[in-house]
Amino acid sequence: PPFWTSATVRSCWTCRLPMTGTCFWRCSTRGRTSTLAPIEEPVLDRLGDVGDIAQGVAYLSSPAGGFITGTTLELTGGEPLLQPAAFPLLEDLCDAGYEVLVETGGGVDVSAVDPRVRRILDVKCPGSGESEANHWPNLDALRPTDELKFVLADENDYRWARDLVLERGLASKCPVHFSPVHGSVDLQALAGWILRDHLPVRLQLQMHKFIWSPETRGV
Repeated sequence: PPFWTSATVRSCWTCRLPMTGTCFWRCSTRGRTSTLAPIEEPVLDRLGDVGDIAQGVAYLSSPAGGFITGTTLELTGGEPLLQPAAFPLLEDLCDAGYEVLVETGGGVDVSAVDPRVRRILDVKCPGSGESEANHWPNLDALRPTDELKFVLADENDYRWARDLVLERGLASKCPVHFSPVHGSVDLQALAGWILRDHLPVRLQLQMHKFIWSPETRGV
C-alpha cells in the first residue's frame, strides 16, 4: 500500500516509502521508522537494505505493482545514503519514471545524488544530540529542488535553527521546514515565534500523527 509523505512540500501526498535499516545517527528525537508495520511482500514498501529494496523495482514498475507514471517514491531510513548502492538505485528509479525523493539525515555528502532526485536534508538541531555530525558543505550546494528540515525539540532548537536560516540565507536557496517533535513543542507558541521573527519557513506537522493515533503503524 502507499504511505503518506510528511516531510516535504508534498506533505500529505500518497507515495511509496521504501526505508533502509542502516543508520549511524543516535538522535534523541525519534523518526518515523518505529511507525512502520512489517510488510511481507518483496516490494519497495519495506524496511531493509538497498539490495532488498532494489528487488522490488521491477515489480512496482509493472501493472501488477500498480505503477503509474509520475508516482512519487521517497527513499528514507535509517540513513539511506550510507549504502553505496543507494545512488545507482535512485538513478534507476528516475529512469523508471518515478518522481523520486530521498530523505537523508544530513551527515552524508549528497553531491553524488542524481540531479533529478529531490533531496530532503535533515539539519540536526542541538536537541537531537547530533548537531555536531551535520555535513555542513551540503548547505553550500543546495539546489532549488532541495528541501531542508529542522526537527525542533524545544525553543532552544528553534532559536538555533532560526539563526542558521537567517545567517546563511537558506530560505532563498530552497524550501525550509520547521517540524516540531510531536507532543514536545507547543504549536501555538512555535507559530507565534515564526510570525514574530518574520521567518520565511514552513511550519510542518507530522499529519499522520494527527489523523491517526501517534502509535498507529503502517501509515
